Amino acid sequence: GKWSKANLLSTGINTASWDSQASVSADGNTIYFASKRKGGKGGSDIWKSVKLENGEWCPAINLGDSVNTSANEMAPFIHPDGNTLYYSSDRLIGMGGYDLFVSKKDKTCQWTKGKNLGYPINTKYDEINIFPSMDGKNAWISSNRNHDSTFYDIYSLKLNDEIKPDNIIVFNGIVVDKKSRLPLNSTI
Repeated sequence: GKWSKANLLSTGINTASWDSQASVSADGNTIYFASKRKGGKGGSDIWKSVKLENGEWCPAINLGDSVNTSANEMAPFIHPDGNTLYYSSDRLIGMGGYDLFVSKKDKTCQWTKGKNLGYPINTKYDEINIFPSMDGKNAWISSNRNHDSTFYDIYSLKLNDEIKPDNIIVFNGIVVDKKSRLPLNSTI
């Protein structure tokens, strides 16, 4: 019932640059985050690191041109489906300052070109964060659309089929020995 002491992640993730806004995959094995480190495409980019079997994190890799541009990409959110990445960018041909985008893994596990979520999700103001529900029907975003300033509010909205994440099924349980009924050390 208590939080553990915070641990600094490896140097493959943390650098002397700005590294922030982490989103961890549902299985806990991939971390997506924004960074202004060297080797990026522009201001801040979306990067990822994969956890090794020994619990250490691999050096981060840039998600590439399909997600990142010469502008600023930030606030990644990887949906529990593991295939749908939402993020914010101030790239040109947007609707306002920062807009929300979605990219999906294709059959070759490459990220598709980021798609602007469009109006009415994005406005001429800033939309920074998005958190879709597990079933992908709804989402919550932060935006300054009612203040035209640095004050952000949270808005709820429905997601259309084009920008929804993949369907997922969530289950949990305990694996027990058939005879003793004692829990077994196992992974589902």
